This record gives sequence, C-alpha cells and structure tokens, in this order.
Amino acid sequence: MNLEKEYQTFLDNGYTIAKKVPRAAYKRELKSFYKTRYTTSMNRLRDGHFLFDTEINYYLQELKQTIADANTEYNFDETFLLVSRYTWPNAFSVGDGSIVVNLGLVEQLQNESQLAFVLCHEFSHYFLNHADKRFIERFNDRHSA
Repeated sequence: MNLEKEYQTFLDNGYTIAKKVPRAAYKRELKSFYKTRYTTSMNRLRDGHFLFDTEINYYLQELKQTIADANTEYNFDETFLLVSRYTWPNAFSVGDGSIVVNLGLVEQLQNESQLAFVLCHEFSHYFLNHADKRFIERFNDRHSA
C-alpha cells in the first residue's frame, strides 16, 4: 500500500475510534470536533497538501522509529508522520495522531537533532492529548457563568 492510502486508512480508523470514545459531558460537541478535524485532514489529503513516497518520508519514518525505540512507554503506531508542501517553517500535531512537518521547516534545520527535537515536541502534543484538552477548555470558557 502506498503512503497516501495508508494515511487515508489511518484517518478513517482514527475517526471511527474517536467517534466511539467521546467524553460523556462533551459527547455531542466532541463528535462535531472530531468530524471537523477528520474532514479537514481528508481535504488536505485530497487537495495534495502532502508529499508522499519521497526520500524525506522514509527518512522521517526512520527517525520516528528511533524516537519510538527510545520512548517505549508510548505507542507510536497511533501516529502518522507527514511532510507538507507548505513553505513556511512549522510543524504541528493535528490531534488525531497526524504529525505534520512543513517542507519549509525541514529546509531550515541544521541537523538531525533539531529535527528530532521538533518531532518529539509534536509527538508530545499528541500523547498529552493537548488538542482535546484545549477544545474542552474553550468549550468550558464559552459555557461558563
């Protein structure tokens, strides 16, 4: 299977899981949030935002495996590492396990250690569940007295 199809399968499976385990107090709102996140990722995929089957993809997968081997308490199989065509220096965690590194960032990094640092930072956002927590905080702020 090619990387593009693997990512689509990853998104489909993750969305199914997310729909099944929403937090009770925020069930309807989180379902909507997950649907929007899924739709946005599928649109990015459809619109060609990502590079697939390139040397950098394989290099990043090897680096991800090195990070995973050093951090066995986390399940890196829940994550999918992508390279975007975006030219500005940035990386981000979508919240569903998708970790995106912009090509513009890769071009500016000076060594593998800097790239590993960025990846670890983005993986931590996912493993610490920052996207859902931020959504719930904003929900609580909007609905507080």
